[in-house]
Amino acid sequence: MSRQRIILHAGFHKTGTTTIQSCLHQNGPLIWPTTAIGLDWRFKPLLQAARGFSTWRDPFTLEKFAVRLAGFLTELDLPPHRQLVLSAEELAGHMPGRTQVPDYSALPILMATAVGVMQRQFPNGLDLIVFLSTRNGDAWLDSAWAEHVKSSRMTLDLPNFRKQFAAASDLGAVVDRVKQAIAPFPVTTCALEDSRHLPLGPAEPLIDLLNLPSLARQQIKPANSQNARVPAVALQQLLALNRSDLDADALWAAKKQILSTAWAP
Repeated sequence: MSRQRIILHAGFHKTGTTTIQSCLHQNGPLIWPTTAIGLDWRFKPLLQAARGFSTWRDPFTLEKFAVRLAGFLTELDLPPHRQLVLSAEELAGHMPGRTQVPDYSALPILMATAVGVMQRQFPNGLDLIVFLSTRNGDAWLDSAWAEHVKSSRMTLDLPNFRKQFAAASDLGAVVDRVKQAIAPFPVTTCALEDSRHLPLGPAEPLIDLLNLPSLARQQIKPANSQNARVPAVALQQLLALNRSDLDADALWAAKKQILSTAWAP
């Protein structure tokens, strides 16, 4: 019986993940013959459990994560010799900066749990690679703050966000803890500062891990850059809205109006 090969891309947020996932989706016809693709929409309940555990750190939610991962893998029913790639940054839980989520310390626990599930699911053997896309700490803080201002009711300005969440930006330290948590399975990384200049952009390191047939690999096309940062002027307008007394519906309506013209020349 063959060993099951899985490539698990579990973050980090704001490291080109949306572009990576778009590349996988857009090149699906070239990838599917040898590799099943799992993106966030295929396992939303699993991601809900990961986000929940990053918030509460309770054994019940961690068990829920394990049960839902096992259920997803069972329903997938992979045929022999077909590998699997899973890519979703929320497998790391919520992005730090959310209420009750100061850092990525949930990720090593989630990955160790995922490894245990997969080993039980594939008793004939597991070839697992965890891939973590990373980023310079200062750039990550800036991007994370901008995303929170856009998507939540973040009221911290950038200097205070940087101060409060500085420790969370040390993604290399988190990578080291993940390596310890899932050893001997390997963890590979690539920084956005390096990958964004590759022919396939941030997706190239992950695509290379798939070991696609040479003809298919040659035909893979890059995805356009996704989820571009909101311009600075619009971010300040959104921050002011977050600090207002608008109710939720009025707040999101006002944000939508600002975002609809944020990139206009």
